[in-house]
Amino acid sequence: MTSRSGKIGGAPISLLVALLLLASPVAVPAQAQEEEEQLQIGYSGLSLQGAGDADRKLASDIDAMSAKMAETKKTNDRGTRIADGTDVVLGNFQEVIRIQFSTRWGENVCTGVLLSNDAILTAGHCGCGSNYRAETQYQRAAPDSELPFIELTVSAGPVPFPGYDCRNPNGTQIGHDLALLRIVPLTLNGRRAEEVGPPGHKTNIELDFPVIRSTIQVLSQPDLKSLYIVGFGATESGELAANLQGANVGLISRHCARGRVFASYCAMFREFALGRSSSDPGSKSVDSCGGDSGGPAYRMDTDATFGTYSGKIDAPSRRTLVGIVSRALKGVVHPYPGYCGGGGIYTAVGTRPVLDWLRSENVAFLFDPDPIYQPEAE
Repeated sequence: MTSRSGKIGGAPISLLVALLLLASPVAVPAQAQEEEEQLQIGYSGLSLQGAGDADRKLASDIDAMSAKMAETKKTNDRGTRIADGTDVVLGNFQEVIRIQFSTRWGENVCTGVLLSNDAILTAGHCGCGSNYRAETQYQRAAPDSELPFIELTVSAGPVPFPGYDCRNPNGTQIGHDLALLRIVPLTLNGRRAEEVGPPGHKTNIELDFPVIRSTIQVLSQPDLKSLYIVGFGATESGELAANLQGANVGLISRHCARGRVFASYCAMFREFALGRSSSDPGSKSVDSCGGDSGGPAYRMDTDATFGTYSGKIDAPSRRTLVGIVSRALKGVVHPYPGYCGGGGIYTAVGTRPVLDWLRSENVAFLFDPDPIYQPEAE
């Protein structure tokens, strides 16, 4: 068994022990802390279930947590739907970033994921614009929420993955659909990023950076059935969501081993395909959609634990970053606007070309050579 003490780009694995808070800490009497009931959201078993069963289990856990927190009036951590998907717990995913930018066709939204305190990974086609803004969501967007998003200052980029060309996206996208944005480095005090945001709206957030592992080895695990996708994309109505969304999506092609999935070409062992099987009982057309481009596909490795009195996450869910949302599948029926609902292709992150590129760009990402999460190695 390989120890999790290794690193690539200078970031030790021990950084992954972050807690994620949605709001400022609440003072809790010592006796109340001792008696506080612990609730768990069972992320860890989701990838071993069919996508439909996983969504139903996750929704049940979140409903139970929401009901319990409502009893204690700690209802500041709310979620929202993806296209026919489940709720997301915002405080557990503050490394997922909303990216806004301009092109000659207008304003655009993509999703990205913080790999470190200064680097956001997103899709290559999300790196073909100007006037970039990057934001993390720390509370639900609602009429009574003053500032649900906190802006991160973009300092450089986008830097496309070698081989991707914004002048010829259709000809260079396959296997190359990645880009990097750099932000002014967040000041980390242990796990906490301090004084994040513009003047007058600064706050502290706690980040849980994902671990990268060999994608081929992760996807080759025979009991792996689905991944958890997260993003700011459109719902089944075709409108962009105001809040971060997530859903479990099943594996269609683990490695693109034949070079194509349905009518889509894909890069063998550098891309994979996800979608909801119509044979799944109670199946819905859960899928990534416009605005989800660049968002992460995770294997969720542990549960998230909440305290019902404090209203905060006591232990975050560990996760493995498997891929990045690239494009919709061709040759399938997409029931929702924007070619959504029929499945998509994802760029594998844990491959030698991607890891070498990230290292060449001095990204301090977290890497573990063991494809299986080992809690005793933390």
